[in-house]
Parts: sequence; C-alpha cells; structure tokens
Amino acid sequence: MTLRRLGSRIGPPLIPFVLVTIVLEIVALNGWIPSYLMPAPSSVLRSMIEDREELFEGFRSTALAAFAGLALSFVLG
Repeated sequence: MTLRRLGSRIGPPLIPFVLVTIVLEIVALNGWIPSYLMPAPSSVLRSMIEDREELFEGFRSTALAAFAGLALSFVLG
C-alpha cells in the first residue's frame, strides 16, 4: 500500500479527531470547563502512560471475565 493511498484512507477520519482534540485541549487549558468535568486530553494521555500497569491489570481482569462469560454461554447455550 502506497503512502498516498494510506493517507487517503486514514486522513479523513484522522482530521476531525485531531481538530476536536485540539479544541478540547484549548477549552480545558483556558479553564472554560472545570477540569473535574473534562480534563485536558494531554492530562488523560499522561495519566494513561503513568498508570499503564494499573490500566493493563484492569483490562486483563475485564477481558478474562468477558472470555469466561463467553465460554460459559457457549457451554450452557
């Protein structure tokens, strides 16, 4: 897949995502919405990086429960 073709597939959905993220960052940094209601996207990303072990553990336990429920539904269904 060429770079131009990849850009034409990824670009259209990426542009609104980037624009909305920039607007939300500006709104949060200017304090127009309190940070307890909407934290800045940069602080969310920072928190995801800093707390990645805890997030991964939560993901792992949730995925395990979901797969256990799926297996149980296959057996009982």
